[in-house]
Amino acid sequence: MADVHEVRPGRPGTAQDLLTILRSEQAATPVQFPRLVQGDAIWWYRDCFYSGDIDASSGDVKVLLDARRLKERRAVDRARATVEAAATNGPRR
Repeated sequence: MADVHEVRPGRPGTAQDLLTILRSEQAATPVQFPRLVQGDAIWWYRDCFYSGDIDASSGDVKVLLDARRLKERRAVDRARATVEAAATNGPRR
């Protein structure tokens, strides 16, 4: 799990520094935002935000999201192959 970063009011640049750290971390591993109220966890990973009612480690979330992306990529590849095959073979009768 990513390190816990504390933002203290009155320290110049702290929020910007924190954002820079989190932006860097989320490129390789999901970063969870603190739950301020009862509800879904919010994760930042590879420039996308995700939410869900899941109590999991950063590593578990990474595996789940990477598997989802792989599944979506495969679906796009299958669709592309289907469209290309239809264009090559012409209309079916």
